[in-house]
Amino acid sequence: MAELKTIDNEIYLPVEEVALLLSITERAVRKKITSGQIHGKEERCNRGGRGGVKYIVPLSSLDDRVQMKYWKKLEKEQEKEHPAAVPENVCQSKTFDEYSEDDRQIIQSWIQAVKDWQAFRSGRRGDLRSVDESFVEAARSQYTGIFLSVNSLYRKWKAVRAKNYDALVDKRGRHRLGQNSIPELAWELFKYYYLDESQYAIKQCVDYVTWWCEKEMPELLSEIPSYHSFVRAVKTIPFAVLKYFREGDKAFEDDAAPYITRLYDDLEINDVWVADNHTLDVLVIEDGTEKLHRMYVTGFQDVRSRKIVGWYLTDKPNSEAVLYALRKAILKHGIPRYIYTDNGREFLCFDIGGRGRRKTSKSKKDEHTPPPIFARLGIEFWNAKVRNGRAKIIERAFKEFKDKFSRLMVGFTGGNPLEKPERLKHQVKSRKGILLDSKLRENLDTYIEGMYNETEQNGIGMYGRAPNKVYAEEMVTVRKATSEDLNLMLMRSTRMQTVKEKGVHLELYGEKLFYWDIDFLLKYQGHRVYLRYDPEDLRQVRIYNEKDEFLCAVPVDNETILKYGASKEDIRKASAKIKQFKKTVKAYDENSGLEAYPKIEAIDLMLWKAKQNMEAGGQKPNAKVVEAVKANEPVVTVQEAPADQTDSVVDLQNMTKNARKNMAM
Repeated sequence: MAELKTIDNEIYLPVEEVALLLSITERAVRKKITSGQIHGKEERCNRGGRGGVKYIVPLSSLDDRVQMKYWKKLEKEQEKEHPAAVPENVCQSKTFDEYSEDDRQIIQSWIQAVKDWQAFRSGRRGDLRSVDESFVEAARSQYTGIFLSVNSLYRKWKAVRAKNYDALVDKRGRHRLGQNSIPELAWELFKYYYLDESQYAIKQCVDYVTWWCEKEMPELLSEIPSYHSFVRAVKTIPFAVLKYFREGDKAFEDDAAPYITRLYDDLEINDVWVADNHTLDVLVIEDGTEKLHRMYVTGFQDVRSRKIVGWYLTDKPNSEAVLYALRKAILKHGIPRYIYTDNGREFLCFDIGGRGRRKTSKSKKDEHTPPPIFARLGIEFWNAKVRNGRAKIIERAFKEFKDKFSRLMVGFTGGNPLEKPERLKHQVKSRKGILLDSKLRENLDTYIEGMYNETEQNGIGMYGRAPNKVYAEEMVTVRKATSEDLNLMLMRSTRMQTVKEKGVHLELYGEKLFYWDIDFLLKYQGHRVYLRYDPEDLRQVRIYNEKDEFLCAVPVDNETILKYGASKEDIRKASAKIKQFKKTVKAYDENSGLEAYPKIEAIDLMLWKAKQNMEAGGQKPNAKVVEAVKANEPVVTVQEAPADQTDSVVDLQNMTKNARKNMAM
C-alpha cells in the first residue's frame, strides 16, 4: 500500500492508490481530477514528468463505499505486518457451532441486518447518517431477536468484519449465570444431605440445612435463600454425580459411566462363547404333579454370530445344567477358545471354571487343586465384573426370549409386578392352557433353533444377517472332540482326600458313596488322591494323584453298606468281602522266598551285633592330664561282725532293694 500523507488532519491518497480503489487506470483518475469529477490537489515534487507536478486526492472526497474499501484494505495490511497477540487471560471468540440455538439465531440476524444495511447504503451520497437512520426506521421490525439503532449498526458492523460473534450476542444478565446466593457452608451442608442414597427431596434437605443452622450457627439463618434457589442450584450438579451418590454404583455404571465398545469383525466363530442363566417369565406345571413353577434356561451364545449354540432347561440353576448345556453345544458346534460368564456360583465351581475372582481359603491355599473342566478342554475362562450386565450380550437374547417367546404363552407372569397381566390370576386358578415342563422344553427348542437363530439382526458385525447365516459364512476352523474323549473331559472332580479304610467317598445330595476294592486299598491306603466322576453314571470313579496322573478306576461299594434289619444273605456277603480283604493282607508276606533260609528274630540279631561291637573294643580314651579330686574328710572303715554273729546282722542291701520295689508300686 502506498505511503499516506496527512495535511491538516486530512488523509490524502496518491493517484495510484485511488486507481486501485476504483479499479481504473491512473490515467483515468488524472482525467477525472482535471474534469472535476474527483476533487484533487496538485503537489510539487522533484522528479517525474509534467513539470514536477503530481496529484493527491483527499480520502473524504471519495464515495463512502470506496472509503470503507480503503479502511478494510488498510486494516488487512496492518494485520499482516503486525498480527495482534491474544492476551493469555482473554478467551478467543467461540466458533459458531459452540453457541446455543437462540444465540445462533441472533448472530444470523445481526449478520443479515449489517449486510442489508451495507446494500442500502451502497451508491447513496450526501449525509450518510440520515441514510442510516432511514434504514433503521424501515427495517427495525424485520429481524428477529435484535433491536436496531444507528449506533448498534456501527458496532455490529465492526464485529461482523472481525467475526467476533461474542460481540453480536446480548450478554446482559449473563455475568452471574451459574452462580447463586447460597452461602458456601449452606451449600456444602445441602449436598451432604441431598447426595445420599436415601434420595431426600430438595425441600427436606433445605429443612435439614435450616435446622442445622438453628442448632450450630444461628447467625447463618438470615443468609439462607429461598427453596427455589436450591432448586436452581441442583441443576448445576453433574448428572454422573447425582447418579452415583443418589442411586448407587450400579446406576452410575449403567447410565453415566463410559464403557468399552467391543469390535466383532475381528472375531472368529467359536472364539468366544458367553454364558448366563435366565428365568423364563411363564408359569408351567411340573410333569407328574399339579405344582406350578417357573423354569430357568442356561444358555451359551457365540459372540461373533450371536447364535445360541447350547442350552438346558432346569427348575433351578446349578453346575450340572451348565455342563449339560456345554456338552450339547460342544457336540454340535465344537469347542470354543474362551468362555465369558458372570460371577454365578454355578460357573465358579472349582471343578468347572475355577474360582474366578473369589479368594481361596487359607486352609486350602497350599492344597493341590484338580484342573477344572474348562482347562481340560483347552478353554480359557473369563469373568465379567460384578453387576455388569452390559458385558454379557446374551442378556439381549434373553430379553427377546421374554418378548417373543414367554409373552405368547398362557401363564406369562411378566418380569416385574408392573408387567404382571391381570388375567394371570384366572389362568392360575383354572390351569387351562398352562403347559407342562416337557412341552415348554419342546417349544423352547423349536423357538431357539427355528426362530431366534433364523431371525435377521442389525447388531455390530451382523449386517442384517441371521445368526445361523453368520455362523455358516464366517466359520473358519472348528475344534472337535469325540464323544468318548468329551465324556472324560467333562467329568466332575472332587477335592483332594486321603484313602482310608473305606477307600474314597463321594458326597452328592447329602448322601455319601464309598468306592474301594481290595487292590486299591492295598496299594493306595493313606495316599492323597482326588476323584473324577460322571454324574450320570456313579457305578465307578476314576482316581488321580496330586500330579494329575490317572491311577485306576474303582467301583462303588454296595455290599458293605447295609441298613438295620438287613437280611442274613446281605450280611454274609458284606462279611465275606471284609474277610477277603483281611485274608489278602495276611497273605501279603507269604511266598516271600525265605523258606530256604534260617529265620532269626530281631532281638537275637541285635544282641549278636552288640557283642561284636564289644569284642571289637573300639578306640579307648587316653587323657594327657589327670586331675585328682579329694573329699577332704576322714575315711570311716565299716567294721565287720564276728563270724559267730552273722545271723543277727541286718542286710542293708536287701532292705534298699525292697524299698525301691515298694516305691515303684
